[in-house]
Amino acid sequence: MDVRIQTGWDNDPAGRIRNLSLAPNAKNSLFPLFEAVMNSIHAVEDRFGKDNLSKGEVTIELHRTESGEMEGFTISDNGIGFNESNLESFRRMDSRAKEKIGGKGVGRLVWLKVLDEVRIQSVYDDGSIGRSISFDFKVSNPTDNLTLAPADQSTPGSIIQLTPYKRDYALHIPKKASTITNRLLAHFISYFINISHPKITVCDVDAEIDLFEAFSESVERDADYRFTLSASGGSEDFVCHCFLLPKAISDDERSTNALYLGANGRAVKRFDMDGVIGLNPHSPSRSLISLS
Repeated sequence: MDVRIQTGWDNDPAGRIRNLSLAPNAKNSLFPLFEAVMNSIHAVEDRFGKDNLSKGEVTIELHRTESGEMEGFTISDNGIGFNESNLESFRRMDSRAKEKIGGKGVGRLVWLKVLDEVRIQSVYDDGSIGRSISFDFKVSNPTDNLTLAPADQSTPGSIIQLTPYKRDYALHIPKKASTITNRLLAHFISYFINISHPKITVCDVDAEIDLFEAFSESVERDADYRFTLSASGGSEDFVCHCFLLPKAISDDERSTNALYLGANGRAVKRFDMDGVIGLNPHSPSRSLISLS
């Protein structure tokens, strides 16, 4: 009898996605959007460098039914695009490509928990000419209907179509563009408090919201504190910029008061302030955020 034994892992994407814990609710309905926007920010950083994030542009288009109900999003950016290495990482389950920045390689699987498929279009520079790539991200095939051709345009970038959502999840997407804007600000607050970020715009049927403008309208400037630190026989001058932000855009579900210490385009440390003398969960609706 001919007995053949196969060794090694045999992935089951459908089972992996089925086992993801993501109940249909208001909080979870925006996770696919957060994942797409974060990928766009990483793509912008890969193209321009972390010190030049302001060259990046990310646009979030809200999709509504004829009756005005939310059904999904389209996210576009001018990042590095789906080049060969990015596509290879995208196809690999639990990819470690973003391990150094905390990525676990599973975020995109959330898309297939909430949608049946995701249409992806991208342009990238292969070192000689621009190339255009498009495919459908599905459970059965991560790069279904893949097409690759010379690009009609040379500017890199990607378009991710997260629409239409499965009905159970679509019902929980916030109806107001302003609510979605606040949730985005809360999730990506580390970029905005450091004033190092791409231009991110939310586009609705009759509104266009610049996230940094929305952030600026909410912020209150406190003061700038200058100081000098000496080390290794030399010294460096620093400026600590302090701001006050409303708890409505806290990155904490309970909207607690918090102190953030940020530098180099990141929120480095977060301190819960509700236990500090004079503050409690029912204190005035402001959280303290510090930029250094």
